[in-house]
Amino acid sequence: DAHDFLVEWLDSIQVVMAKEAAISEGRKKLDQRSEETSLIWQIFGGYTRGEVRCECGFVSKTFQGFLTLELQISHGIRSLEGALDAYTESEELSGDNQYKCDHCKRKRDAEVSSMLEIGPNVLMIALKRFSYFGFGKINTQVSFPETLDLSPYMAEDSEDREDLGYSLHAVIVHISRFSSAGHYIAFVKKGDQWFKCDDSSITPVDVGTVLRQNVYMLMYRRDKIKDHTTKGGEKETVARDSMEEEASTKSEESS
Repeated sequence: DAHDFLVEWLDSIQVVMAKEAAISEGRKKLDQRSEETSLIWQIFGGYTRGEVRCECGFVSKTFQGFLTLELQISHGIRSLEGALDAYTESEELSGDNQYKCDHCKRKRDAEVSSMLEIGPNVLMIALKRFSYFGFGKINTQVSFPETLDLSPYMAEDSEDREDLGYSLHAVIVHISRFSSAGHYIAFVKKGDQWFKCDDSSITPVDVGTVLRQNVYMLMYRRDKIKDHTTKGGEKETVARDSMEEEASTKSEESS
């Protein structure tokens, strides 16, 4: 699987770099916060924020790092923007699925949501086309834009709120109706020209051909590169540390 291979490859590079950095600093092992300042994380690393809002006003926040953003494309989703909307859509916890609040110590209705906290410099998106149970594959055609604005999918008070424009630079296509077999091809952009990469065959194509593909993975490059390891914003530092933060905030109605 192309996605699994890419994740393993990046992780292998990350492990080697972390070991070399630890040795150079006279340490046995780097902590996670230090590892997430590596070149791999500078290029591909982003962070999500998960929130659970209890009706008592308490808000539990969890920050999680990612190298690839995996999106569901079931339930009638036909576009990348639709998949991102579904990913960031809030969900109600009620009835038998009520939230046990650490603040009020009761089971209460709550709202759970996931948003982006920090956008990576290179955003890698994997569409969840393959089933882990059997040989099924979701072959739904999913449209995707040549340029992407991440701002609608960021947390409202995220430190990373500016220059969130991205441009498409590569896609990976899996050719087969089944997940158990098939062939991968890629389309990559160099300068203003797109190329189709099919094993050893490299041929120029136009952008229209690329945008008609039934893609498995997409890679968008941020138009304005950010250095998140040196910016030093308080919220960004918390997210980069990939720590769990719990904050009790009361709404005006409950205060």
